[in-house]
Amino acid sequence: MKRFCLPIFCGTILSLSAQAAFAASDPATASFTVTITILKQCTVTTPANIVLPSSGAIDAIGATISGTTTFNVTCSNGTGYTISFAGQDDLAGTPSTHQMKGAATGNTDVVQYNLFDTTTGATNTTALSTTSVITGTGTGAAQSKTLQAKVINYTTPVTPDTYTDTVTMSVTY
Repeated sequence: MKRFCLPIFCGTILSLSAQAAFAASDPATASFTVTITILKQCTVTTPANIVLPSSGAIDAIGATISGTTTFNVTCSNGTGYTISFAGQDDLAGTPSTHQMKGAATGNTDVVQYNLFDTTTGATNTTALSTTSVITGTGTGAAQSKTLQAKVINYTTPVTPDTYTDTVTMSVTY
C-alpha cells in the first residue's frame, strides 16, 4: 500500500509537531540586575581666618591670647575621617608646634601657637600640635567643628610686627 500526502496536509502536520515541541511558557521571563556603587566622600567648608587680638610687645601674653573659627565637615554615613592641620611655618621637633612669622623683612622672631578642638562634646580637646588631628565618623550631614588657636611658649617679647601662618587643613577618609 502506497501512501501519499497532499503538500498542505503534510505541512500542517509538520507545523503542528514543531509548535508542540517548542511551546513557550506564557509569559516568557528573563532576569537582569541594576547596580550602583556609592563611594565614600567627604567635603569641608573653608574656615574663616583666626585673628588673634593685638597685644603690646612687652606684655606676657601667654595662653590668654586666643581666637576661634568654625567649619563644617560632611562625610558619607559611617565613614571615619581624620582632619589634620599643617602650617607653612610649623616648627618640627618635640613637641612640634605651629608658629607665626613676622611680616617685616629681617624679622626672625616667631609666635608659637597650638590648635584646640573646642567643639561642644568633643573628646579630643587637647592641644593640636602639628602632628595632632581631629577624628570623627560621618553621618551624611554637615558636622560643625570649632577650632581655637592659642598662643603658647611666649616667654620672650618679640619684635613689633604682624605675625601670620597659613594653615592647610586636610580631611582624609
